[in-house]
Amino acid sequence: MSTLSTALEENPIWSLSAACSFPDCPIVRQKDFELEQANQEKQKLTEENERLRALINKRNSSIFGRSSEKQLEPQAVQQTEVPESAGDCAPAQGGKRGARFGHQGYGRKIPDLPEITVIHDIPNDEMYCPNCGKLRSLSGFAEVSYEIDYEIRFVRKKHIRKKTFNTCNCPGPRSVTAPKQPQVIPKGMFSNAFLAHILVMKFFFQIPLHRMAMIMRMQGLAVNEGALTGMLKKLAPLLLPLYLLLTEVNRSENHWHVDETGWMHFVQVPDKQGWHWWLWVFVSPLTVVFVLDPSRSSNVPLKHFGKDARGIMNCDRFSAYGKLMALIEGLVRALCWAHYRRDFLNAGKSLNCLKDWADLWVNRIAEIYRLNEERLAVPDQAELFKVAQEALESALEAMLRSIRLELSDPGLHWQKKKVLSSALKHWDGLTVFVKNPFVPMDNNLAERCLRPGALGRKSYYGTHSEWSGNLLATSMSILQTAAKHNLNVEAYLRYYLDACAKEGGPPQDLERFLPWKIPDEIIRKYNIRREHPG
Repeated sequence: MSTLSTALEENPIWSLSAACSFPDCPIVRQKDFELEQANQEKQKLTEENERLRALINKRNSSIFGRSSEKQLEPQAVQQTEVPESAGDCAPAQGGKRGARFGHQGYGRKIPDLPEITVIHDIPNDEMYCPNCGKLRSLSGFAEVSYEIDYEIRFVRKKHIRKKTFNTCNCPGPRSVTAPKQPQVIPKGMFSNAFLAHILVMKFFFQIPLHRMAMIMRMQGLAVNEGALTGMLKKLAPLLLPLYLLLTEVNRSENHWHVDETGWMHFVQVPDKQGWHWWLWVFVSPLTVVFVLDPSRSSNVPLKHFGKDARGIMNCDRFSAYGKLMALIEGLVRALCWAHYRRDFLNAGKSLNCLKDWADLWVNRIAEIYRLNEERLAVPDQAELFKVAQEALESALEAMLRSIRLELSDPGLHWQKKKVLSSALKHWDGLTVFVKNPFVPMDNNLAERCLRPGALGRKSYYGTHSEWSGNLLATSMSILQTAAKHNLNVEAYLRYYLDACAKEGGPPQDLERFLPWKIPDEIIRKYNIRREHPG
């Protein structure tokens, strides 16, 4: 037995201090090992606790925080003197936007609407002088004022079709009846304009059929939801050919915004469990096309584009889009800077210690947006565009250097490392817009097109049959494409349904119904064009 072991047995109290003088002792090595294990476990638990706190803060922010990602205005703004000569035209440095106190204004604008004149007569008891009772004389002057009124009317049209009879004995029909305007649903109770209104209310404004029926009853029209559903089902095959044409046009273009959102579709299909489907949107310069599919995989955009597609696709970092790039060689992925920015915002909300770091990076991203806007403001001025292009590229190079510099720090916080590693991994996709000025920095266009779908998901929870799911994608595509070209969607749909009624089915020449190819005389006849976008 060694001298140390003997000493420990004889004097246990002395054992610890004695062991320290023998570094190669098994007991010391065992204690060091246990201490190292404990420190590692502590570090692991500390990081896990921080991750959980970050997750809780992120969840609380998404549930109880502000719905907008816009930064709050500073509470105290330093006031600067404005020269008296500047007058009302001088900008208020750091002040709120809008007109200032004392601003003269521009007067009330009366919109150009159909006008109804209402004449107000003077009451009989005021036609006489209250003192002597003598009759007052009417003057040629009057006070004129305007107000905007609102009226919803469902009317019953009575069609009186005149008839003529032969006064001769010639062969052939003995009488002729005046023709009636064709109906898209032959011998139906409702006009083409009424059907266009129902489609717009349902698939553009996402109002449930039950609520529409309630609105109609308030106006004196009793229509049950089953009747409305039957109308929609009959309209579905008439709208499908136009949807297919829009899909072909969408595929033939070279720039798209793509996104997807969940949709409840209560239809059982093979190899699909549950009712959670996906509503995809493909936005091109000319069209907006929706696709309802049970899958969220890359097979959906692959089927839509085809392997021969060529162009740039704005999207987020969802893995299906990354896989799509490997399946379609001619497709380039332009990633969304709004999602990149959101990574820093979420990091700052999750842990207070990261707030200043996140704000710094958010400001850097804002500077990139600003430089890109300056570049896009001078596309036709070669010299100014070149200067703006160089400034943008220089700022992006500086940002990339900052990312790599921070990632080289071995003690970098795990949350910072996660965000910056993602940025470095997707840097090529984030900078596609630099060499392609027509490509936006974000995918907001696709997200805005999906908002009606999210609204419909909350309003009526989903679709319950195969035909209704197809009609959803078809109608939303047609209506949002029309809105994209600044058309009155209800008037546009009425024009198409009138043509379907006249030809007894989908028109043969569908090209003339593309929103950007509608003849001017049709635009004037149906009042299809809106004065202002939006």
